Amino acid sequence: MAIRLGPQHGVQRFLRKVLISIALGLPGIGLIALVTRTPEGDSMGFPFAWSAPSSPCFAPNPLNGCGFTYNVPMIALDYAIWVGLIFALLVAVQRLRSRASKVAPS
Repeated sequence: MAIRLGPQHGVQRFLRKVLISIALGLPGIGLIALVTRTPEGDSMGFPFAWSAPSSPCFAPNPLNGCGFTYNVPMIALDYAIWVGLIFALLVAVQRLRSRASKVAPS
């Protein structure tokens, strides 16, 4: 059985890394929302702030009686940053693994 390594193999590995990054970005952004939660109940986000309490509490929150405004573009940008970081981590791990397999004695 021969393994064919060609241009399509590289595209498949790239697409697999992109899909894994997107899939891991969603739980990652949820974890960030939980970790950066303030005592008032809003999620600050990281590296960008996602929400802020609205001064006149016109949208009541059942947890604390006040509303929050969410900045959707900042949430999307935050998600894109985390997906990019996960992708870079996957590329680095793959390069380390391939370099270690070349160095290891057969």
